[in-house]
Amino acid sequence: MVALTQIGAEFKIIATAHLKQIDRVLNGLTGSAHSLKEKSPHAITVGFAAVNYSEEWTGMEGTRSFPVKRTSARAQQESDETARRLRQVAGPAFDEFLLLTFRATNQEPFPFAWLNAAGIAADYGAALVRIADSYEKRF
Repeated sequence: MVALTQIGAEFKIIATAHLKQIDRVLNGLTGSAHSLKEKSPHAITVGFAAVNYSEEWTGMEGTRSFPVKRTSARAQQESDETARRLRQVAGPAFDEFLLLTFRATNQEPFPFAWLNAAGIAADYGAALVRIADSYEKRF
């Protein structure tokens, strides 16, 4: 054995076309957690997923851009459903799973805001405490 993984993390961001991407993102997250556990059964697995609640987003692929607009109601509904599936399907695959919600457009001047900054900070801090506790117990 060359190395032993003690903590492994996977991070996925869904910025647009949420429901078109959800299966690929869920497979990536859960696959990463399972792969890590196969190789290092005692490893602490941490999953992060970020969901964009913005009505507008500009995707970039090389030199091409793809502007997307959703109604406010559509953005809310699609983002809520994406967040629900992430928690329900990906969450249980990890020892710790943190869902981050934000608004960003990927358009100048590149505005960004957490939906609930205080709540995200509290959830992140609590996750770090639990991870540290798990680390002390496992290693």
